[in-house]
Amino acid sequence: MGIKSVPQAVLRKQFSDAATIFIEILDKYAQTENGALLRSAIGCLSVLLRAQEYALWSESSTMRVFGSVTEGVFEGKIIAHDGAYYVEHARRYFPPNSTRTRAHSVIYKDGDVTDPYANRRHGKFYQEAYE
Repeated sequence: MGIKSVPQAVLRKQFSDAATIFIEILDKYAQTENGALLRSAIGCLSVLLRAQEYALWSESSTMRVFGSVTEGVFEGKIIAHDGAYYVEHARRYFPPNSTRTRAHSVIYKDGDVTDPYANRRHGKFYQEAYE
């Protein structure tokens, strides 16, 4: 992967443009069988992200993302300055062969849903993560 030899200063300066290109590649080829291309694009994005200044990640406008890409679709949690957002595969919500299955993901904000088990959860991890 040639991007690893690019100086970090260049990666920082060109981050927005380069990230946009790789995200467009991911979007375009997400539903294809081209796993090598997808892995390469994800690898390039990871190099771009690691090249960013540490101070950038502590800014209040920076989001934290936890999740994974399976079958070309991201599933996880995005923590932004205005709350947490969850991204799930659309197949959990729409029946197979539905016209609605053209959407690959469902995104919702944590305040838009009610956790029916909230009163049963306890422990240090839960308190730190959700309070």
